[in-house]
Amino acid sequence: DLNAMTGGDDRLFDSFVGRSGLAVILSHKSGASAKKWADAVGQYDEWVDSYSKNYGTQTNPRDIWSSHSSGNSTSTSRNRAYKVRPEWISGMGDTEAYIISQARRETAHIQLLI
Repeated sequence: DLNAMTGGDDRLFDSFVGRSGLAVILSHKSGASAKKWADAVGQYDEWVDSYSKNYGTQTNPRDIWSSHSSGNSTSTSRNRAYKVRPEWISGMGDTEAYIISQARRETAHIQLLI
């Protein structure tokens, strides 16, 4: 566990990972280690659209007519999301790994053949 080996020192961990051309991430049961590796892989902007429709009827007891209303709304929000979530790292099996290639700027999830 690299996070434990570096004593939880963020600068040392980041320096080691940043200077590695290739890193292999195996399953980590420690939530702190899984989060540290998820941070190392990085995040991206996730755009989320939400839609809602509203319908309403208003009745006045002194009037025979009722009024109806409806409306639609759409909103888009931007969230930061992990490329590889900490819970994915924690939940990996013994034969799974993530590989980070700094040179190719890629991350791959693989099944190890043992």
